[in-house]
Amino acid sequence: MIDLAHLGLGPLFLVHGALEDQSADAIVTEANSHLQMTGGIAGFIRKKGGMVIHQEAIAQGPLPVGRLVRTGAGELEAERVYHAILIDYFVGKGMSSKVIVTLMGDILTFAVEDVVRSIALPLFGSDGGLGLKVALEAIIEGLEAAGREGDDEGIELRFVVRDPEAYEQACAIAQELKAGDDRRDEESTLASNYLDELMAEMGGDFDLTDLS
Repeated sequence: MIDLAHLGLGPLFLVHGALEDQSADAIVTEANSHLQMTGGIAGFIRKKGGMVIHQEAIAQGPLPVGRLVRTGAGELEAERVYHAILIDYFVGKGMSSKVIVTLMGDILTFAVEDVVRSIALPLFGSDGGLGLKVALEAIIEGLEAAGREGDDEGIELRFVVRDPEAYEQACAIAQELKAGDDRRDEESTLASNYLDELMAEMGGDFDLTDLS
């Protein structure tokens, strides 16, 4: 486990292990729009926690991508499970960084309502097409948007990665990431440099004010 205190986003950790084995007040799983817990992270949660979680979940569906629902935790070492709907059931798509940003805020809202002090989560979308870096950046952006910056006494968040190689990669990426103004300044500089390179390739000097 590594502490990501350098991001200034409250108690935040990366953990190597199985999400369904975590002991936390709440465990978050990736879900599809019909809340069918048939595979992936949700499948592991159902297998360990029992069919009661699956039954409670599907009773609340179908719901659109971007929604979050609660169920009990069955046999898991948790009080409840939050199901984050990231994928459309029929087309197998819907995972996006924008959805992750929004869901991070909703998860924290649920946690406050439920008086939750610790949450175990997956790295949303890291193995579903987004990749580790994009997933981590979206999570950080979501936590910043939710007001986690400087919240040293906030809810403990543990992002759990099952695959050992992916965990090592996630640790390396996370330790290089910046938070807050430093990250936004870096992104602004990268965007500006890209624009300068694009202008140079087009072979001309353009005044962007002419386009307004």
